[in-house]
Amino acid sequence: MNRIAIVLLAAAMSAVSTAHAQYYEQRPKVRISGFSLQLGGVDPSKASAGFMFGGVVGLGSVVHPKIDFAAEVNRWTASEVRDQSGRKLNGDLSDISLGANLRWNLFEYHKLGPFVMAGIASHLAGADIPNDPTLEDALDGFQVGLDLGTGVAFHADNGWRIGAESRWALANNIGSWG
Repeated sequence: MNRIAIVLLAAAMSAVSTAHAQYYEQRPKVRISGFSLQLGGVDPSKASAGFMFGGVVGLGSVVHPKIDFAAEVNRWTASEVRDQSGRKLNGDLSDISLGANLRWNLFEYHKLGPFVMAGIASHLAGADIPNDPTLEDALDGFQVGLDLGTGVAFHADNGWRIGAESRWALANNIGSWG
């Protein structure tokens, strides 16, 4: 009787370990999945359109194969700062941000796929506004904010992905940047 119990226990443990191994094989792995270079325009709420450039390191899927995790750094600068009434002031704004985001690829149709993204970023904003030192002090400094966005990407056969996105960076005391 003890031999039968030992054989049944061994068979049950083997089935559990096989199921356990299959679960880990199917689970997405976090890994560096690629690099990206970003170029684009920025339209902050209190300045003219600016120029942005930056880079992204894709770290792969975290929870689900359609959800990608990435770390990124961006820099933008804009001139023609405006006050609340819309009057142009002499000066400029700049920002260096470091953050991370999750991007959910909604679906793919003929290699074209829309996505939505959400993340968090730290912003080191710089303002040089000689005509309005109060506004300069309000905009200058370190902030942490939420990034939200949407876009579309083309997935080439060789693994390259080319896309466009619109993103809103929300940071305290800075306003809303798009």
